[in-house]
Amino acid sequence: MTVIMVPALAKDDKVTTSNGQPFQEIWTAIGELQNKLNNIQLIPGPQGPPGPQGPEGPMGKDGAQGPAGPAGADGADGKDGAPGAQGETGTCSCEVSAGDFNLLKDRISDLEQNKLPPTVDFSSDVQTGMQPFTVHFIGVSAGSGPFTWSWDFNNDGTVDSPLQNPSYVYQTAGTYTVKLTVTGQAGSDDEIKTNYITVTPPIPPTADFWASPSTSGPAPFSVWFHDTSTGTRLSNWQWDYTNDGLYESFEQNGHYTYTIPGTYTVQLRVTGAGGSDTEYKWNYITVY
Repeated sequence: MTVIMVPALAKDDKVTTSNGQPFQEIWTAIGELQNKLNNIQLIPGPQGPPGPQGPEGPMGKDGAQGPAGPAGADGADGKDGAPGAQGETGTCSCEVSAGDFNLLKDRISDLEQNKLPPTVDFSSDVQTGMQPFTVHFIGVSAGSGPFTWSWDFNNDGTVDSPLQNPSYVYQTAGTYTVKLTVTGQAGSDDEIKTNYITVTPPIPPTADFWASPSTSGPAPFSVWFHDTSTGTRLSNWQWDYTNDGLYESFEQNGHYTYTIPGTYTVQLRVTGAGGSDTEYKWNYITVY
C-alpha cells in the first residue's frame, strides 16, 4: 500500500488540474478511488510549538497622595499577560494501493493532455455468401488518434490487414469470427464479432437440356438444343450431338443439323464452381 497525503476534499469540491481540467472528471473516471477518498480517516497531528509571548500588562496606577507626607511611591507594574494558547496542526491521510495511485496519475495525465482512450466498432457490406466470398469491411473508432488498425478476419491470431477499410476473400466454406484491434494515444480497444461471416460451398452443377422444334424429322434435320442446367456459377458447356466422343459446340445453347438418317444419343457436359456434370439423352434424336 502507498500512503499519500491529500487535502480534506469532498467529491463535489470544484478543483481543477494545472490546465483547468475539472477535477470532477477524475472522480467519475475512478469511482473506486472516490469511495476511499470519501472515507478519509483523520489523524491528529503533533502538538504545535508554544504560542508567542503575550503583550505587557498596563502600567499600574499612581498611589494616592498622603496627607502632608511625602509623595507616595509609584504602584508596582502589572504582571505580564498569560501566554497565548498553543497552536495546533493536523493532517488527514488515506491508504491507496499502488495500482490505484498509478491509475490516478495516468488519468490526470491523459485529461491534462486531452487524450481519450479509443473505442472501436466495425461493419461489412455482406455477411453470408458462397465461396469464394468477397467481403468489404468498414472500421470505426473514437478517441485520441492517430490510430493503427489490426484486422484478424478468421480470429486465428494472425493480423490479415492494417487498413481501416479492407476487403477480404474467403476461399473456404465455414463460419468465421472477425476481430478488429485499434490502438491510439491513450491505449487500445478490441471488437470481436463471433460467427460474423458465413461462407457456404457452391452448389454442384446438374446438367440438363431439351430440343426444339422436335426430336425427330427427315434429313437434313436441324435441331436447337436449350441448356437448362443448374448450379453455382456455370462457366463451361460441351456438346456432343452424336455421342462419338467429339464435342461439336461450346456454347451454352447449341445448334446442329443431322444429314444422315439414324438415331442419335446427345451428350451435354457442364462445369461450374461446384464441379462438373454430364447429361446423356439416349436415342434422343431420330432422323429418317
